Amino acid sequence: VHLLLFRSVEDIAGRRPGLVRPATTSRALAGARDLPGAARDAFGRIARAVEISLFGGRPIDAAAWEQCRTAYAELTVPRAWART
Repeated sequence: VHLLLFRSVEDIAGRRPGLVRPATTSRALAGARDLPGAARDAFGRIARAVEISLFGGRPIDAAAWEQCRTAYAELTVPRAWART
């Protein structure tokens, strides 16, 4: 899941140059108004899972992994980046 988070940040940086900076946190990106709602929502789900596991010490189970994979798939489709 952590790798999905890193990949998602790379995707965001590629689609919104200047938004991701060295000190930008996942939480800040998850709330960034410069992201379209669908992309923000998908990224937020991945970021929350990483926070829960990495900082909360809870393991990622198969269901959480699948939810993050689904969120990443949603993040990478062009319609997630369309302005509404």
